[in-house]
Amino acid sequence: MRKLTLIIIIVLLPTMMWAQVRRSTTASKPVTSKNVVKKMNNNYSIVLFDEVMQNVYEDATNIYFQGSQYSEQNTLRAIDKQTGAIRFVVPKKKRVRTRIICSGCDGKNIYMQLEGKGIVLFNGTDVNTSEVFLSEGPIDPHTYYLWPANRGEAMSFSPNGRFLAMRGDPCVVFDTQTKKVVRMVWRTDCGLVVADDGCFYAIRENAMWKYPNNGGVHPDLSNKLNDKGIERFSFEKLTGSFYGEYHGMYYDSANNAIYLPVRNQLLKFSLDSQEWSEAYAFSNEDRSFTCINYAPSRVFAHTNDYSKPFYVWGGMDLAGQPQTFDKLNTGIKLGQSPYESPVEVSLVQSMYGDSQGNLWLQVSDMQFVVYNPNGIKGYTAMIGKCTRHEIPQEE
Repeated sequence: MRKLTLIIIIVLLPTMMWAQVRRSTTASKPVTSKNVVKKMNNNYSIVLFDEVMQNVYEDATNIYFQGSQYSEQNTLRAIDKQTGAIRFVVPKKKRVRTRIICSGCDGKNIYMQLEGKGIVLFNGTDVNTSEVFLSEGPIDPHTYYLWPANRGEAMSFSPNGRFLAMRGDPCVVFDTQTKKVVRMVWRTDCGLVVADDGCFYAIRENAMWKYPNNGGVHPDLSNKLNDKGIERFSFEKLTGSFYGEYHGMYYDSANNAIYLPVRNQLLKFSLDSQEWSEAYAFSNEDRSFTCINYAPSRVFAHTNDYSKPFYVWGGMDLAGQPQTFDKLNTGIKLGQSPYESPVEVSLVQSMYGDSQGNLWLQVSDMQFVVYNPNGIKGYTAMIGKCTRHEIPQEE
């Protein structure tokens, strides 16, 4: 019996050793791309809406998207800045709801221009019952009314949130504390900012115009729109006699300066010295800015340079040479087809930088690419994928 057992062990030993070698080889076999799930790129996200978006702004907890005043939907939607959950704040326009012409936020409160009503402080639930701050009324030389023909395009606020500037024709500068119009200014479509003291700065032709805050306008029309007290600061010595589009006027309250991209130059106006200087210039004069976003830690610009349209500086001082790159490779598909290529971004319509350091690049009327080179902050449900948000089908 012992002899038989010994024979069986001798016969089976090579087979057992070979099986052990195979298991060891399999375990140590290099992992190939076929059996690896690609790691999610947390630098990007894509959001698709089903209407043209006109205004983007935020408060402490949400980022908001307002549908165009010309859209039949004309919704207001909010994305939670932590979770990425999307909801309707103001649903699709129906007969009983007035149209939102434009809207904006001072960091806490949402203001809207409503068709047929004027500028209101949104109560968070119903535009029709929101408090009217500046009524729409007749074009009359002795009123403070908002003219019916004045359809705003966007709202911006002073850094302290007190003064509202509504870009329109004319532009209205409004003190939300006193509820008074402090300025009405023509021809502001080239760029505008409002400072903490209520002074208003607008670009036209080849100069910046300062409209001081005089504490409120006289109800006489000629006083509302006159040029008394204004100052003109030309930048013609730096740019020549340039008449064209300007993109991305920005007020840096920390350094008390205004930045303005003009063609191939980025100009800086010091409010302390009241002088223009050149903050940066492309060596190639054919290169020009198309849109730009400013943040204390980063300046991100899109240009008409087709080979490398994106430029990034490390701070507001624009020191050193910028980082450049040709496109943003999101690695995200809009659909599920295996034949579809991931989205690559090279053209941008506009930019919005949120308080968490994320860039919202509007690449088409209804599509936004969220980008953060250090990884998207917040919006956890949206990171690394395409999120669609659509109006529910009516029954």
